[in-house]
Amino acid sequence: MEPTDPSPVPHQEASPQRSAEEPVDAIDPHTAALEAKILSLQEQGRRGANWFYWVAGLSLANSLLVHLGGNIRFVVGLGVSSAADAIAAIAAKDHPAQAAIFRAIAIGFAVLASAIVVLFGWLANRRYIVFFAIGMVLYLLDGLLLLLFRQWLSVGFHAFVLFCMFGGLMAYRQLNQIEETLGHRTARHAEPGSERYQVGE
Repeated sequence: MEPTDPSPVPHQEASPQRSAEEPVDAIDPHTAALEAKILSLQEQGRRGANWFYWVAGLSLANSLLVHLGGNIRFVVGLGVSSAADAIAAIAAKDHPAQAAIFRAIAIGFAVLASAIVVLFGWLANRRYIVFFAIGMVLYLLDGLLLLLFRQWLSVGFHAFVLFCMFGGLMAYRQLNQIEETLGHRTARHAEPGSERYQVGE
């Protein structure tokens, strides 16, 4: 009896290889450029808005240094806090028994003023353009107060900070306009502070 032939092994065709000339999924240059512009505007806006935090922190540091006997002062501080510190120092000199009270009041005022500036910084970083602009106007008025006292260095630094804030304001304003035009949403990564924009559907 002749042995039966083994069943033929089915021929396995090799999976076709992707041709080198076959185009791969390419990134739309327009989309890539737009995403890069969005990230650039976001960074520029954040730098401008963060000046509110620097102003608040250094202004509070100025008040603490004044009342704790420090010999240094930051020119980026608030003029209203400096005025309150000067008034408290004069009052403490005229009434030594109540000196601690006057200093405490001045420091409390500085804390309140700095907290308000921090709030404007937070709102600015949330891209509330109106509050960003109001904060800048208030800081401009604060600089005019220093101008009355002829604190030229502080006035000059106020002008520089306002210039940086204006750049951030314009960047956030343009960013808001882009989002309104495209109607896209922001997708946020799990890491705090990291953001990625998805352009289009």
